[in-house]
Amino acid sequence: MTKIRVMVVDDSVVVRRLVSDALSGDPRIDVVATAANGRVALAKIDQVNPDLVTLDIEMPVMDGLETLTELRKRIDRLREWAATRKTS
Repeated sequence: MTKIRVMVVDDSVVVRRLVSDALSGDPRIDVVATAANGRVALAKIDQVNPDLVTLDIEMPVMDGLETLTELRKRIDRLREWAATRKTS
C-alpha cells in the first residue's frame, strides 16, 4: 500500500506535534515533514514531495494563504481543503 505523504505547517510547535501525531496514527499516512511557516515549507516542498499539505492560516513570515498561492504555482496536482479556527 502506498502511503499518503503529508507535510504539516503551523507556527505553533504544539499544534504541529498534535496534528503530526494524530495523522501518524493512521497506517495509511506518513508525515514526511513539518514547518513553522510558509517560507520554510516552500524550501522543503521539492525535497519531501508531499501529497497533502496542512496549513495554518495565521503564521508569521509567510501565512497560509500566501503559501497556498505559491504552492498552486508549483504543484499541478494540488487539491485544496480548509479548516480554520479563530484564535482572537
